[in-house]
Amino acid sequence: EKMVSVRVPLLVINGEKDEFIPYTDGRTLYDLAQEPKTYIMIPEGDHNGLHFRGLQKYVLDFLEKIPSSDMDNKGSEAAEE
Repeated sequence: EKMVSVRVPLLVINGEKDEFIPYTDGRTLYDLAQEPKTYIMIPEGDHNGLHFRGLQKYVLDFLEKIPSSDMDNKGSEAAEE
């Protein structure tokens, strides 16, 4: 129920072989969230090894695509709720 109130760009990353948090859980959160949102499922990634499978590049690519206007004050509004 909280995901529908998120108003900032959202990045959900899961490892395909995560044994602690199934990628289906991350996909469910992504499906509930409002735009703008990005979902990345890292093939063969497990819970603790995503940084070995390009995690930094995925995060940097996501951050580069966010216009600064999307972030202005939205984080503080969400934190107040």
